[in-house]
Amino acid sequence: MSNVMDLIQSTTARRERAERPPVPLLAEAMKAFLQWSKSEHKEHPATYERYKTSSKSLLAFLKFKGKPIDEITLATIEDYKAHRGRQLRKSTDRPSGRLRSTANSHV
Repeated sequence: MSNVMDLIQSTTARRERAERPPVPLLAEAMKAFLQWSKSEHKEHPATYERYKTSSKSLLAFLKFKGKPIDEITLATIEDYKAHRGRQLRKSTDRPSGRLRSTANSHV
């Protein structure tokens, strides 16, 4: 009985791998998303531009480089959020996001 079950599981796993399309890297998925966004938001081009600008920091984050999107974990996303929170805004030389609001609440 065990050999039959092993054969069924092996066949099922092979079939699933054969039917599953390859998972894109984050950079590939972002490129496709931005193409879609540009077309989808023709009447609101600022939306596309905001997505395009935001994508640059995502793609530059070292832990995301070369990663298929299904390998990006919640822990990696939290690392990215912490990384972005520590960065200074170029236009104001102030911490960005949540850290700025935390700093303001203590003033």
